[in-house]
Amino acid sequence: MADANPLCLVYHTVFDEAPEHFSGLYRTRTVREFEDDLDELLRDFRPISLFDITDSLSSHAVPANSFLLTFDDNNREIAEVIAPILERKGIPAVFFLCSAMLDNAAWFFEDQVALLIKKCKASGTVQSLVESILKNTNQTLDCLLHGRQPRPELLKEAGDRVGIDWNAELQARQPYVSKAQVGKLIDQGFAIGAHGIDHRFFETMDANEQIRQIRESCDCMASTFGLKYRAFAFPYGEFGVSKSVLTTIQGQQIADILFGTRGPVRDEFHPFVVQRLWCENRTNSLTDYLKTHLADRVYQHLRGKTRVSRNA
Repeated sequence: MADANPLCLVYHTVFDEAPEHFSGLYRTRTVREFEDDLDELLRDFRPISLFDITDSLSSHAVPANSFLLTFDDNNREIAEVIAPILERKGIPAVFFLCSAMLDNAAWFFEDQVALLIKKCKASGTVQSLVESILKNTNQTLDCLLHGRQPRPELLKEAGDRVGIDWNAELQARQPYVSKAQVGKLIDQGFAIGAHGIDHRFFETMDANEQIRQIRESCDCMASTFGLKYRAFAFPYGEFGVSKSVLTTIQGQQIADILFGTRGPVRDEFHPFVVQRLWCENRTNSLTDYLKTHLADRVYQHLRGKTRVSRNA
């Protein structure tokens, strides 16, 4: 397993008090918990950058006992909370961003649904109005939140009926990073990757739309920030993405490297596709969490089941 993936970890955001628009779909780390995670990592592993990985692709070799830290979504905490901590500790990272949400130009639909749910919980009248709108399309708020698909027409109608001006809310809250903040992250030495256009679940798309999402979001990041590299992380993972789509992405050089979320396993497209381990939604220490997953990797390796394979 000497040429296996480096340990690639993924987080989303860090805060002590959740913003009102946070969906609560996963347990985030507090600032103290996040710093503890980093200190545990630094005791046993050496941090590497995206460029350390891409530079080693031809040889399939990465430094031993290394880890790559990655963050998904455009949450403004990556610039205001996370980056300063990483810079202080000397840890590089990759931030994967959805192109539509740059400069707070559009909502992440999960955040819109979260705000609607909070307003429903605060008012039975609001809840009845929202439920009546959704009932006509056989939808529920919970379904919208867990269905991993944006429904802008429903969210607009629901917002209009209960007095939410989505654009005004977006500009007032500024929940996502600005282009200026992203530029500063690059100046600080952090890498920037694409995360799709609007954070849709790839399993719900056909092959052409999957390719378009990757191409357009990578093009946007490259042109907007003058990047010479193209890294892409699949929203919700690369489930439902076929071998032929990955072969097209690789053959047409739409992206240089892709990231999934299946944990510390080797992908059949290694080193073009790298799998990451989600480090949130837990209550135990990161050390214990990693021991469990790495021990399972050894067990699955002995069973010959540590390789991600797909349908054609």
